[in-house]
Amino acid sequence: TQWSNYGDALLFDGRREKALEAYNSALDTVDRKLVVEGKPIDEVARAVYETFVLYLRGVPPDDDAFLRVRQTLESFEWHNDDIERIALLSRAWYVLDDPSRVKALHESADNACPGYLQLPDRRLLVSHTGS
Repeated sequence: TQWSNYGDALLFDGRREKALEAYNSALDTVDRKLVVEGKPIDEVARAVYETFVLYLRGVPPDDDAFLRVRQTLESFEWHNDDIERIALLSRAWYVLDDPSRVKALHESADNACPGYLQLPDRRLLVSHTGS
């Protein structure tokens, strides 16, 4: 959503409180979409936005809320041609500090879509994870 993109920009600019507000708005938006449309990608987006909200609230990684969202993220399947899902999931696994999953997702996307290598958030994640 536009809110999550705004949250990303704010987070990368170091404006964590404003980023949290934006991700909360993204959660509200995707929750409304799930009620109306119920698309699988919206379920993925919801888990990813929740990951960012928990992270920005300073919730410890071993907290039940984080463990629940981690289980939800682990349940999502992805395919090499599903770039939107891969991009979302890689962001969540980055926040959850799981570089092996980030690397696997990036390699899959890079092979399927050479343009993926040029996405700003892909380049940013590479600069932080080396994958």
